[in-house]
Formats: sequence, C-alpha cells, structure tokens
Amino acid sequence: MTGCIEITDEITVNADGSGTIRASIDMGMLGSASDKQSPNVDMDILNKIKAFPLFADSLLKGMPGISNIIPVTDNKKGLFAISMDFKDSRSLNKSIYRLFGRKPGLFSPSFVKVSKHRLVKKNMAPLLKKLMEGNKTINSMAGDMMMQFISFNSIYHLPKGATKISNIKAIAENGGTTVTTRFSLSEMIKTDFDYGIKIRY
Repeated sequence: MTGCIEITDEITVNADGSGTIRASIDMGMLGSASDKQSPNVDMDILNKIKAFPLFADSLLKGMPGISNIIPVTDNKKGLFAISMDFKDSRSLNKSIYRLFGRKPGLFSPSFVKVSKHRLVKKNMAPLLKKLMEGNKTINSMAGDMMMQFISFNSIYHLPKGATKISNIKAIAENGGTTVTTRFSLSEMIKTDFDYGIKIRY
C-alpha cells in the first residue's frame, strides 16, 4: 500500500458562535481502486467511505440549524468529504449524532462545543479504541504498519487569536487564528494522551 490516508476535520468559527465544518478522507491512490480487488483492502469498507458524502447529505438535509451542505466525491483523487454550516453548537452536535445513527439524550456529551470565546473538542481516542475492538474487519486491516499511515488532522479557524490552548501538541499559526493538530492512528490507539482540545480566544 502506498501513500497516506488523511482524515481531516476543519472547523471555521464565526464571531457569533456559528460556523462551518468540513470532514474529509483523502485516500489518494487507494481511493481510486474502485473495482480492483486487493488483499490489503476491504472493498466493502472502501465503498462505504465513497458513498458516505451523499449518504450524509441525505441524512442532514432539512435539519434545523444546518445549511449549505456540500458533499464531495472525487474518485480520481480519492477524496471524499462533506461540509456544512451550523448555527450553533447544539445544531452541530445533533448533526454529528445523526451521522453516527444515534439520538442525543438529555445528558449526552457534546463532541464539539463552540461559543463566542471558546472551542472545546472531545477526546475521540476512546471512541476509536472501542470501534477498533468491536470491529474485526477494521482490526484486521489496521495492522501496526498500516496505522502509521493513517493520520487524523484537525484544523480550527478562529475569529481572533487564541489566548490559551490546552493541547500541548497543537500548533498555532497566523497570529493564533489557526490552530492545528495531527496524530497517527497508531498514537491514538496505543497511548493514553488526551487528544481533545480546549481553545480560548
């Protein structure tokens, strides 16, 4: 297997707490292997990834507080993405729960909290570990070497410069208005580091 799989979430926050989120999977050459069978690739998972943008679009259409939904499916480049505008944190988290096929309860945790002065993103490593443990197919695909080539990237565009960032591995650029993190799947599965982040601005 060549190249690297990049899983990226990019959040742009407006001054009033609304914003835009874009989630993408860049699979490069692997994503263009539509009909080719390979011992290193589970075609069922690959086809589900390719179908996800349009599936997400159909799920999120008409949701209160969610607008401007844009699905992207580029088989040639191996890029699959979905972006949308959200009115507030509540709308954003409801959409995330819907994509996971779950209905949030009264005490359900928020994956992302956005306000006029702060952004908080939950540590997703425990969820990834549970997913890996409960899915034999993903486990068989994601060997030690494979996990080194899968990276999780987060990009946060803020309305003003960050004054405090909790994650010591985060990088602030452009006067603190852009904050990024990058971790391999191997790191997130094998260590107990808190991969969540709190940013005050």
